[in-house]
Amino acid sequence: MQTDSIQPFNKSMFVAILWIVLALAWLTGCSSGSQPETNPEVISLPTIFPTETLTPSITHAPTITLTLTTGLGLTSRSVLDGAVMVIYVPAGEFVMGSDPGTDPYFWGAESPSHAVYVDAFWLYQTEVTNAMYQMCVEQKACPRPDANRSSTHKNYYGNPDYDNYPVILVSWVHAVSYCKWAGGRLPTEAEWEKAARGEDGRLFPWGNSPLRGDLANFCDHDCPGNERESGLDDGYRDTAPVGSYPAGVSPYGALDMAGNVWEWVFDYFVPEYYKVSPLENPLGPAFGTRRVIRGGSWYNPASGIRTVARASLTPDNALGTVVFRCAMDVP
Repeated sequence: MQTDSIQPFNKSMFVAILWIVLALAWLTGCSSGSQPETNPEVISLPTIFPTETLTPSITHAPTITLTLTTGLGLTSRSVLDGAVMVIYVPAGEFVMGSDPGTDPYFWGAESPSHAVYVDAFWLYQTEVTNAMYQMCVEQKACPRPDANRSSTHKNYYGNPDYDNYPVILVSWVHAVSYCKWAGGRLPTEAEWEKAARGEDGRLFPWGNSPLRGDLANFCDHDCPGNERESGLDDGYRDTAPVGSYPAGVSPYGALDMAGNVWEWVFDYFVPEYYKVSPLENPLGPAFGTRRVIRGGSWYNPASGIRTVARASLTPDNALGTVVFRCAMDVP
């Protein structure tokens, strides 16, 4: 009976084949290991945020399929949280800051005035409301406000009577969480100021005319603050429903950019930053311990609700006079 011949063992060939097998296994492992699993419903913070501000992965807000339209003064319902209108602020240069010779209320950190170029962006037309923020809390994407009360209302957050009022007692960290969940970010200080004052260097969103009770929510005749506009009445003792002062609208259509509540922006606060600030899309100092708030509140007189007024808080601070609105990049 004829049998197949058995080839003698070839050690060199065996070693070569073994090396090829090991190499293929190593390459396959590297390829699979270099692509970590991702959740398509989780979004990352925009690159504008430095590493230390990253928060845990947050589920995206429910979306509504609408197209944002670019054009001066145009608004559209947000495609992200379905609850807020957004305005378009075109790219261009504006005058940022003020100087003691031209600003009758000059505080010090507003100087020097300087020309800044900002890319186009979208901005929420109003401050984030209690009802809007509650959506984020219910989806476990935002921490609750530090308390449910306001200065004059014991039952404020979570009370349907105040759904359209600005959410308060939220820190900078709260604000970042919400804007991330909604698919946006906090505006930079430069973006906020451009949206508030336009390109003509005005001190208030409505222009340079004197303050009136129908223009903003400020420290009026019955305000508990030490500085008040005693001859004026804005109709509210503390916060007002968002959008209550259409006569005080900014050149681009933003409401409540003066008074009602201060607004968190992205930047760290350094009083002398304007002396070294980049002239194009400034992001604020690289480091700091405090974040900028802008716009003033119901607790401030005219000097505090100027478009150029700068103040700051530590990012974990949450007050009854501070809220936020979100911005979004234009693709």
